[in-house]
Amino acid sequence: MGRPRADHPGETVVLGLLAPPQVPREVVEDLAAELPRALSERISERVSWEVPTMRDPRLPDAEDTEDDNGTVDDLREWRRQEGWDFAVCVTDLPLLRGDGRAVVAEASSERDAVLVSLPALGVLRRRAHAREAIVRFVGEVLGDRIGIGPEDAARDGDGRRPKQPATTFGNAARGGEGGDNFQLAMPAGLGQARLLAGMVRATRPFRVVLGLSYALTAALGTAAFTLITSTIWQLSGAFSWARLSGLVAASVATMIAYLIVRHGMWHRSDGQTNRQLAVLFNATTLITLTIGALSFFAALFVLTLAAAGFLIDAGVLGKTIGRPAGAGEFVALALMTSSLATLGGTLGSGLQTSDDVHEAAYTYHRERRHKEGQSQDGSG
Repeated sequence: MGRPRADHPGETVVLGLLAPPQVPREVVEDLAAELPRALSERISERVSWEVPTMRDPRLPDAEDTEDDNGTVDDLREWRRQEGWDFAVCVTDLPLLRGDGRAVVAEASSERDAVLVSLPALGVLRRRAHAREAIVRFVGEVLGDRIGIGPEDAARDGDGRRPKQPATTFGNAARGGEGGDNFQLAMPAGLGQARLLAGMVRATRPFRVVLGLSYALTAALGTAAFTLITSTIWQLSGAFSWARLSGLVAASVATMIAYLIVRHGMWHRSDGQTNRQLAVLFNATTLITLTIGALSFFAALFVLTLAAAGFLIDAGVLGKTIGRPAGAGEFVALALMTSSLATLGGTLGSGLQTSDDVHEAAYTYHRERRHKEGQSQDGSG
């Protein structure tokens, strides 16, 4: 199908929406439902907009947009194969310019394709931001190829296509050889912070806890044994709050370090991925595992504190530690018990092979997609 020339009312422009399986289905489906109306309101009401969707692990895998024509070329091939007028790919992978700035979206008027990075949209209102960027770039690319009727001319006053408003992220800039590329990049500091937050959200850090079933079993067993040991009661009574805080931090840090080393979750730049992306990948893994480990510890602490309050008599605990036992003494005991149980659970996590743990490493998303793509190619 050739490029859209919607010069007559009633013609249809087909905008194919592509996404890998890692992008939440509801994001793709909601975008497909919202885009036709948004495109009509912001670009042209004279044409009908159709937005078919496709989810496939064999989609382009862009890592560095400094030389990204190959990625957009791949989108053009998908567009041609499916018979679409335009192709939009929403990827779960980060895009960086050569200067390190995070790329929200890029488009090519020569190839009739747009690539949108979901992580660069941050944490809040991602779908709305994605819709805004897509509409912006479709308008930039199609431009004068969409006919403007009297209703549209009335909006602008001089018969020209109404100017697209700037997106939340700023104005798009031309780039690339031949000037046919548009790119929307965030400022270096704010853009990377937003990108990092979006990447952490994509790893779903709270699922790490659900994946640590072996660790939780080992931790609960350690806590049950430790909680009834009088020596632990004496130590918790003797430790200052500073020392208890240090013990908690050490136990959580040990779990994080062990998970990274045991499961090979630290990414090293190998020439295929630039150093800036390696830093982002590792920062995402570290933040995700920190949230997961802290959640693991918090859950264990609550269970331990409840068990201590139910099983241990305050008078017996006070006689052991040499002073009346109040709420503070029970909290201190629960903190010490949970810290030791977390260390025990760390050893149990070495047996864990759950995908929920591996997903804390952002590179696992890409590796899984490659495997799924190869499997689909082989079965096809």
